Amino acid sequence: MTIAENLILTGLGITTIGLFAGIVYQAVSEAIARRRYPSHGELVDIGGFRLHLNCVGQGTPTVVMDAGGGAPSITWGLVPSEIAKFTRVCTYDRADLGNRI
Repeated sequence: MTIAENLILTGLGITTIGLFAGIVYQAVSEAIARRRYPSHGELVDIGGFRLHLNCVGQGTPTVVMDAGGGAPSITWGLVPSEIAKFTRVCTYDRADLGNRI
């Protein structure tokens, strides 16, 4: 084998190890995040799409909050809990956004 072939094989080996390490790291990190930060609310199936829906409070009317700009519902922060003091409020994530964990 030539030096160039050895370098190419070494580079491929290092790349393969790096990719495998990244895949393992992602899987472990995701499992830890699921345990540490459980989702509030529930996943609701809407025609093949799963929406994360979280409703709190009581009363009418029900306030439905949609985070803009493709952001997940968690970006509302403490706003829903303040509204829930006097009426029911629901936040949701759009289909396939923020609902994988």
